[in-house]
Amino acid sequence: MSLAAEVQVLHDAVAAQSAALAELISHVTDADSNAAKLTAQLAVVQSGAAIDAEDLAEIVASTAAITASIANIKSVLPAPIPAAVVAAAAEASPPVELPAAPAV
Repeated sequence: MSLAAEVQVLHDAVAAQSAALAELISHVTDADSNAAKLTAQLAVVQSGAAIDAEDLAEIVASTAAITASIANIKSVLPAPIPAAVVAAAAEASPPVELPAAPAV
């Protein structure tokens, strides 16, 4: 049984959103990891103490990684499925009768 064209459009939009959300989760995980790394790096810095060039380079690299993760997150945020697509799919689909819940 093939889907009505309007339902197929909705199905494809939902699939695209699901893929985008999976990628989004990956980027959020990266950002979380980079933030934890930066937190650990900053935890050893003493107030008033000098930061050597190597530590500073690591801190700058961590902030750059967080910035890149945020850019990746923004780039994969899925757009909402337009209401017109949902309405068209609803109109094209006959109502479905669900079976009654079993007695407990």
